[in-house]
Amino acid sequence: MILVTGGAGFIGSNLVAALRAHGLGPVAVSDRLRDGVKWRNLAAVPLVTPVPPEELMGWLRAGPGRDVRMVFHLGACSSTTERDADHIWRNNVRLSLDLWDWCRENDARLVYASSAATYGDGGQGFRDDDSPAALAALRPEATGRLAVLFGCGGDRDAGKRPLMGEIASRDADIVFVTDDNPRSEEAATIRAAIIAACPGATEIAGRDKAIATAIAGLGAGDVLLIAGKGHETVQLVGGETLPFSDTNVARNAIELWKKQPQTGGGNG
Repeated sequence: MILVTGGAGFIGSNLVAALRAHGLGPVAVSDRLRDGVKWRNLAAVPLVTPVPPEELMGWLRAGPGRDVRMVFHLGACSSTTERDADHIWRNNVRLSLDLWDWCRENDARLVYASSAATYGDGGQGFRDDDSPAALAALRPEATGRLAVLFGCGGDRDAGKRPLMGEIASRDADIVFVTDDNPRSEEAATIRAAIIAACPGATEIAGRDKAIATAIAGLGAGDVLLIAGKGHETVQLVGGETLPFSDTNVARNAIELWKKQPQTGGGNG
């Protein structure tokens, strides 16, 4: 048996599907499904019953988990806004150590690929996103209006969505809320969570349309920050990976913008 912790998430569920596609298994998953949409990631995959993380060690020691021969440990609290240190310790440290001990004692292989270990070199700390800092840095450059366009990723920390909306509403004169990588979530639901914290924002479904609209509305002295996807060349929508480049879309929109009559900041 193979165990995948965090197996209901986007990365974990793809790993589970790949294992099954190669005829490996049976596969057991440890994760919290709660009332979100994570269960959809596993809906088409034959599995051993998902095990809640708080029951995992008991399941391994005295339940069907005794047959586990390999563990892919992806599960962790990856929310960069989590402030409960006890929760982080239990999920990101203690559980990892317990799994290591169990695998060592039971001669099982352990692959540790938890998102708890992917915060980089610490240079960014636990900061959510550079966009708020970028907005503040761009303010002196805008003799007109400061605009920001962004969205939030699906299957990620939903608590960030209103926080990002609040920051954008506070620091920018114009806010466009659009789609990032919605993944398995409904894009409209993600946008609604952001808009709830910045009701004055303009909501535009379709990132290409949003970028074109935002650039077309710029006047002389205005500055637009297109935040989020940066250098990425794809967009993750449902189960599809679609070609998409902010750079290419923005470049084309700018060429059209150059051909239109320019107005003073705040009038265009």
